[in-house]
This record gives sequence, C-alpha cells and structure tokens, in this order.
Amino acid sequence: GIIAYSGICTHEGCDISDWVEDKKNFFCFCHYSRFDPRKFGKVTYGPARKKLPVLSIELEGNTIKVAGEFTRNPGG
Repeated sequence: GIIAYSGICTHEGCDISDWVEDKKNFFCFCHYSRFDPRKFGKVTYGPARKKLPVLSIELEGNTIKVAGEFTRNPGG
C-alpha cells in the first residue's frame, strides 16, 4: 500500500528534508528528529514527541489522489 505523511516536523514545524538510509527514517535537520514510515510516522529520535500526520489518499486508475484530510494538523 501507499501512505502519505506530512513533510513538516511535529517539533517546531521545520521541513523534513532527508532520508536516513541505514535507519529507514525521515529526518529533520532543524533539531535532528527522525520518523519511521514503517511504523506510521512514529518518532524514533529527537525532540519531536508526536508522530507524523497521515494524509488520506486513494488510487484512481493509475493516479494517486488526495481523498481527505490529514489525521491531524501538520506541524509543531
């Protein structure tokens, strides 16, 4: 399946701008928080305390479309 996460860190709203290959985590350079996409955006390191919000999506033919709202407001 496909899951879409917010690209905004839940600590202070910085962009999540990198991928840590050996940990398979999204990474925020501002304060070094990491998030595991395989565990529904769970925080694995850093000052962030909330997991990443998930965006509801659907597959329509060969196109991925937004199907609803984020599970909660993105950001810190």
